[in-house]
Amino acid sequence: MALPAIRLSDGKMIMGSSAIVERLEAMHPTPEVHLDSPYLPRVSELFSSIYAATDAIIIHGVPDLILNDASKPYFLEDRKKTLGRSCEAYMQARGREHMLEAVQPHIRELGKVLRENGEGPFVLGGSVSYADVMIVGWMKFWERLGVLEEMIKADPQPLKLLLEASQQWIARDDV
Repeated sequence: MALPAIRLSDGKMIMGSSAIVERLEAMHPTPEVHLDSPYLPRVSELFSSIYAATDAIIIHGVPDLILNDASKPYFLEDRKKTLGRSCEAYMQARGREHMLEAVQPHIRELGKVLRENGEGPFVLGGSVSYADVMIVGWMKFWERLGVLEEMIKADPQPLKLLLEASQQWIARDDV
């Protein structure tokens, strides 16, 4: 199964962030998540660049910091086939410090996007949008991988403000 995934009340499964948010928006049109926002493609493109710059950091951290023990062997073997080497060797070849430096221009651009509507911590200013959900989701992922501070060092202020403003939606009651 791909992540994320949801099961609807009718039992149907939906996988993938875009498919999930489109279905939820259709089922519950208010409050709007602004799927038509011009910022959404920009943020999405930035995260494609961010992932490309830091993929080895993410791939290297997932087995021990995200997956349960039962899922680790498949992940490690699949990545070894895909990458042609172990996650550890891929990380060494890509260079952690090099990747953390390479991502900083994209982080600065993300900070710029968050500042464009100066009236609030969200991409649209005072209104939450799916673009914010994407940003916060990635930041929580980086936090879980133990690299949040290193990832956002080029422009931490707007990103930390967004994360703080989003606490009500990301608080967990099952931990």
